[in-house]
Amino acid sequence: MKVKAIKTLTFILVALALSVNTGVFGQKRQVKTQMKVLKESTFKHEIPNLTDEQKAKIKELKIANMKVMLPLKNKIGEKRAHLRTLITAENIDMKAINKTIDEIGSIRTEMIKKKIANRMEIRKLLTEEQRLFFDTKVMRFENKRMHKDRGRKRMDRERFFPEHPGQDRD
Repeated sequence: MKVKAIKTLTFILVALALSVNTGVFGQKRQVKTQMKVLKESTFKHEIPNLTDEQKAKIKELKIANMKVMLPLKNKIGEKRAHLRTLITAENIDMKAINKTIDEIGSIRTEMIKKKIANRMEIRKLLTEEQRLFFDTKVMRFENKRMHKDRGRKRMDRERFFPEHPGQDRD
């Protein structure tokens, strides 16, 4: 009888511990999602004294830029998948691998040029005070986001290539 009571008590304690931990992890994920939404939503709206006309033009430029960037991002995804195929093939073709890497680099360069051109178009719409804010705060926000992404990529590389920890392969 004692053994059955101990087993039941152990089962209840384990179930209770698991249910408490699950709730905590769910709350952490929810808070992270809310923080991400808050950061994304405050990005362009914090430029001081934007007129409705400026907001509308910035939105148009952003949408036009997204339409241009989407096919380029898709191309990069296709090229990366092709590169994985080439790297894992039975017979490795270094010329094809290098060509695909060069194509990915070319697309990335094109994307960066278009992104900067879009920013310069937005910058043209702003007053001197707004430009100063845009150049300091908004660009700093972008840099932080870029470095955060780079850190995440580095962790992924270290997980998949543990023999070369900390080596930057971008």
